[in-house]
Amino acid sequence: IQDVMQADENMVIDLLEREGNLYEHTLVVTKLCIIVAKKMKLTAEQIYRLALGALLHDLGLRYITVPYINCDINELSEAEAFEYRKHPILAYSVLEEEKWMDPFVKKMVLVHHERRDGSGFPLKQKTRDTECGILQACDAFDCFISGMECRRMSIQQALEYLVEGTDIFYDRRIVRVIERLVARYPVGTRVRLNTGESGIVLKQTENSIRPVIGILDEENRLTEKIYQLNKNKNVSILQVEN
Repeated sequence: IQDVMQADENMVIDLLEREGNLYEHTLVVTKLCIIVAKKMKLTAEQIYRLALGALLHDLGLRYITVPYINCDINELSEAEAFEYRKHPILAYSVLEEEKWMDPFVKKMVLVHHERRDGSGFPLKQKTRDTECGILQACDAFDCFISGMECRRMSIQQALEYLVEGTDIFYDRRIVRVIERLVARYPVGTRVRLNTGESGIVLKQTENSIRPVIGILDEENRLTEKIYQLNKNKNVSILQVEN
């Protein structure tokens, strides 16, 4: 927590689409939660509770046998879907008797798949606590780009999905912070510019949608030509290239 809290206040996080695993997913979600909480001016006590809840939120997946990596949960059989949706309850049950742990941390673990409109699981609660909302949004976002508990998608699709769920599934304030925080075009992304040129993202700036672009020649070799999109407002990214 201390390491993440000491990071640059204006940093943009460079997350990558990847094949998920439980350990990496847990660490990414925890880091993202801490930074979002810091941006939202939560107290040190709230951030500590949130970090602990994030580290433990998917503990219940260790107690189920159904597949959950890069698969559509809706395509599981009724019995498999029932088992999968028990994992927050299983985690809560494991932690319930831990007297040293703040009860609110246990609540975060239980409700990390709940949604603001009551469409989540396992209890269909309309949770409004800020810490719970941060964990729900950050967990969903990393699930989208890592294929944990869903089909994997691009960074751009994941951000669009969060925005579409604003005020329905996720807290508007939290989604706005994630939008500003997460780089829409990670380092290494091939892009087409409005100038007609092809380029590659070299590094991030303080603007999550306007990185530094290196221009490629016709043989896809990096040239010396560079656009700093945060400073050059006449150049913009039209699309991501494969």
